[in-house]
Parts: sequence; C-alpha cells; structure tokens
Amino acid sequence: MKIENLNFDTPLTGIEAFTTLRGEVDASNPYSQVNLCNYTGDTPEHVDCCRRQLCQHLGIEPQRLIMPRQTHTADVAVVGENYLALTDAEREALLNEKDAIVTTLSGVAIGVNTADCVPIILADEVNGVIAAAHAGWKGTAHRIAAATVAAFYLGLKEGGHAMAMTMASRHRSTATSSTSGLAAAVSAVNLPLPQPS
Repeated sequence: MKIENLNFDTPLTGIEAFTTLRGEVDASNPYSQVNLCNYTGDTPEHVDCCRRQLCQHLGIEPQRLIMPRQTHTADVAVVGENYLALTDAEREALLNEKDAIVTTLSGVAIGVNTADCVPIILADEVNGVIAAAHAGWKGTAHRIAAATVAAFYLGLKEGGHAMAMTMASRHRSTATSSTSGLAAAVSAVNLPLPQPS
C-alpha cells in the first residue's frame, strides 16, 4: 500500500495527514489494488484486507479506523469517547450517510473516500481536534465545509485535549467511474479559535 504524506503549512505535533494511493489498477478489475471503501461493489474481504493493511501501517487496531458511509450530504458525525464502546452496528449507524467526521479522540485515524471529489482536512493542534470531510458538488452546494467547521468547534466543547492522526483516501468510488484515476486535492487548514464573547 502506497501512502503519501501531506504536509500542513505549519507542522503539527501528533497529527499526520496523508492519502492512500490506489496503485496501478487492472482495467478489467477496478478493485485490483487499494480500496478502503466498503460500499462500492468490491468484495468485503478485499476491503477488509486493505483496511487491515492500513491499520497495520499506522499501528492502530481496525476499530480505530473511522470512516463514514458517504452519500454526498452536508451531514457531519462528531465522534466522541463513547464511540469505541459502541457495537459494530451502532458505529455503522452513527457513520451512515455522513460526509464528514470530527473527533478529539487520540490514537485514531479518520478519513473519507474520494474519487473525483475533494477531501478537506482540518486540524487544531492546541485543542486536539481533527476533521475529514468529503466535498463533492452536492455537498459543496449544501455547505459541507461550513457544517464541518461548525462541528469542529462543537468537538472542542465536547472533547478534551487529544491528538490523533487523520487520513484521506483516494480511490474509485464506483465500478462505473472513470478509469483515469483522478487524483483528489487535499487542503488542510489550521483555524484560529473563536474568541469568547
């Protein structure tokens, strides 16, 4: 699995941003290389294998890889301390139809899947809040970036001082998408905290 580190404008202690790369895909099998998305038509075994490889590389347990089931919305999941105590079904329900994740949990990787959409990465080193958002044209029109920033500050209120890793992955999101292997751009922003009134 090839992982490309992304650099924040200002290096952040304890927070990493990166993207996974699909590799050279066989035209007859769009899932012949890396695929972290479990709702695209790939076999569950292959997706699980790819996710386990990523977790092994990151040194985390598979339940600490947190990725939503994206549906081109402006809905955001704020993942708190109770997330790791949830059952698999409860975690899946929490992340269903969400296009962004915000957390203060440490020792986790959060991420979104993109093909021709744009992943947005936010990080606040001081307060230990990270976010990953999937911004397609529909989510952008519905203001996914603004919703993620609002949830980002909500995460500050609900969480403690934590540090985490963040990731965004690019891959083919559906079997019928372009075989050109479009690379998604990633942006990272270090936002100033709002001043109390």
